Amino acid sequence: MCELYAVNSRESINIKPNCDLFYQRSIEHPDGWGLAYWQKDAAIVYRSPLQALEDTKFCSYLQSDLWCTSALVHIRLATVGIMSSINCHPFRHADLSGCVWTFMHNGTAFQNSMLTPYKSLCRGDTDSEAVLHFLLGAVNREIKKKGRRLTKEERIPIIESCITELVEGNKMNLIFYDTEQMYVHTNMRGTLYYEQEGSTCSFMTVPVNHNQSFQQLPMNRLLVYRQGMCVYEGRDHGKEFFDEMGEPYIEELLKLIGKK
Repeated sequence: MCELYAVNSRESINIKPNCDLFYQRSIEHPDGWGLAYWQKDAAIVYRSPLQALEDTKFCSYLQSDLWCTSALVHIRLATVGIMSSINCHPFRHADLSGCVWTFMHNGTAFQNSMLTPYKSLCRGDTDSEAVLHFLLGAVNREIKKKGRRLTKEERIPIIESCITELVEGNKMNLIFYDTEQMYVHTNMRGTLYYEQEGSTCSFMTVPVNHNQSFQQLPMNRLLVYRQGMCVYEGRDHGKEFFDEMGEPYIEELLKLIGKK
């Protein structure tokens, strides 16, 4: 399963110390890594199918301090999809108004029939990228309806509705950013944590910095952050995911890929 680390902040912060700790876990998650970070609204993105600690490009990115206001950081343990940069998170696609969405996911879409129409839009072959296209499909329909770019506030109920529809029977730890606000969601206990320190909020699937006071992210609801502060907390959709819900699908997947 993949692991996630993200930051949203009002001020520029140095994420190198946490990245150094986080990417050490790539030894157990060797199927790729990704990094997206924003400096003065400009995004720098790199994705690789190599193990992070063995990638020379990784070393060049993390050899010095890395200051930014937002970041999405990912290491991959592949369950679906070939080992290729096109299957590495974070994924980036634009909506019809030109707004670029950067997205990463920890989990599996076991119940994925609603994603089928969106798989042809994917550059890779992961359900995670299809989830992003599912979200953008709803955003684009509203853009067409209104005939203009959506405001920050208008995007929230669309995303919330989509997530509520998607989570039934699926593990959906989601963190994504539309350059104005960061969306965060978990529906499995003990798999996504946050730490609020002043006007900076950090998120991790596995807290690696024991100097930070991480706590369980509120469950089964969409949270939205701007400049490091939570500006929206949705209502509990009640669709918590448990490991046993995915066991039959994992069994079939292992047979399909010849590992059982």
